[in-house]
This record gives sequence, structure tokens and C-alpha cells, in this order.
Amino acid sequence: YLLEKVRVVQQQEGERSFHIFYQMMAALSAGSCEILKSIVQSDLQSDLQVEMFNYLRASKCFHLDADISEDDAYHQTIDAMRAFGLSDE
Repeated sequence: YLLEKVRVVQQQEGERSFHIFYQMMAALSAGSCEILKSIVQSDLQSDLQVEMFNYLRASKCFHLDADISEDDAYHQTIDAMRAFGLSDE
């Protein structure tokens, strides 16, 4: 997959890193991110915030003004990946 490496470690103000990072955090907080549930301690899952991660807070843009929640967007992304034949592993 082609990824812009610079977008992972450095963003301009107002520009976010890859949306999947924010979507996964929202899904984890909502209790619906199975991928992260297995690697994040259960007592921390609902307390984690995007702002806690250096790579994600650099742009100071944490949430989108959109009609769809980040949690819902996460599930749509996962469904799309499965439709392309990617496994959950």
C-alpha cells in the first residue's frame, strides 16, 4: 500500500494524520475495536484519547465536523477491507 510517510510523523496545523488512527481510537473508546482490545489494557480502553499520542496531536485537529462518527467510519473501513479480501489477522 502506498502511504505518505511524512503524514504519519508530521502534519500541518489543521491536517490530520491517517484517518484510520482516529477511527480506531474512537472505536476503542466505544468498546467496539476488537483489533486494539487485545493489545490495550482493559482499564485504559475507555480513557484513551487521541490527544495522548504525539503523532496524532501534532496538528491539533482531533475530530472531524462530519455527519458520521469516527466509530461508524471505523466499521465502514473494516467492512471495506474485508470486501477486498483482507483478513482480520
